[in-house]
Amino acid sequence: MPGLPYLYCILITAASSLPRALSYWVARRVGELAYVLHWRARLALKSNIRVVIGAGANEHRVRRAARQAFRLYGMFIVDLFGFGGLRREILATIREDNAAAFARAWSAGGVVICSAHFGSWDLIPAFLAHRRISALCIVAESPDPIVAGVFRRLRRTLSQKIVPVGRAMRRCVKALQCGQWAVIALGDRPFGERGVPLELFGRRILFPQGLARIALHARVPLLPAFVRREADGYVILWGTPILPPSDLRRRDAVAIMLRAYAAQLAAVVRRHPEQWFIFHTLFDPDGQTPDPLRRRLEKGADLRLVPARQPTGRPLP
Repeated sequence: MPGLPYLYCILITAASSLPRALSYWVARRVGELAYVLHWRARLALKSNIRVVIGAGANEHRVRRAARQAFRLYGMFIVDLFGFGGLRREILATIREDNAAAFARAWSAGGVVICSAHFGSWDLIPAFLAHRRISALCIVAESPDPIVAGVFRRLRRTLSQKIVPVGRAMRRCVKALQCGQWAVIALGDRPFGERGVPLELFGRRILFPQGLARIALHARVPLLPAFVRREADGYVILWGTPILPPSDLRRRDAVAIMLRAYAAQLAAVVRRHPEQWFIFHTLFDPDGQTPDPLRRRLEKGADLRLVPARQPTGRPLP
């Protein structure tokens, strides 16, 4: 039985030269096939959606959201692969929600954008490149060489500047300290690093700490951002900028920043669980265990903020 990545690689090959409407039709059909064949991913996704919806989740609603997630993920892959030929067409469909939040964060001279496996996050660096904003994308490649090669070629068509997960800290901090750079990565799943245990939807999970540490070292805001697909295109949802706390140990400062990110992530995912593409089981069965950091972080945390760095280089486009 073919795995989920291979089904979507087949989709990329099959739909690359088709008209846009037909390619979306193929994407939805491949998504349906993946939903049926890849039972592990289906069960994991449904388990995650049940937690998002909450107690008393209607099973029909869970199945419908999971099936729609497989369809939407296929359409997301088609849009990325077809981006070279549809660049202007797709960019024209992207709108911003809360654009003032990005402007405020960017005025610090740089920004760390923390996205998630929600919607089409790869469109964020493409959107910034369209506005002539330089960005580094921290990416964890698939262990499968075929899938990794496909996505590597795909991201090259988007002109993304890729930084491997293991070598991101020094390079990203240096770029941010030079001014007028953005660093982008996903913040809802740790890759090859020690995670920070925090609460999401009432369950304890591990959040990657790399982006918060980069923002802390570079003294720039951490900006949550999510790309939601709508019937007529995409919307970039800029969150509320999270400024690094001062006068705290690094561990506590990182945890406070990640708690703020987790709250914004939960608000977005709760409204559209079918666009959260987490195809592995994220929540432990005993996830009701209290967060061990909660009491320490809520007692006397110093939330004074680091003064923003003065902007350098070119202004916000």
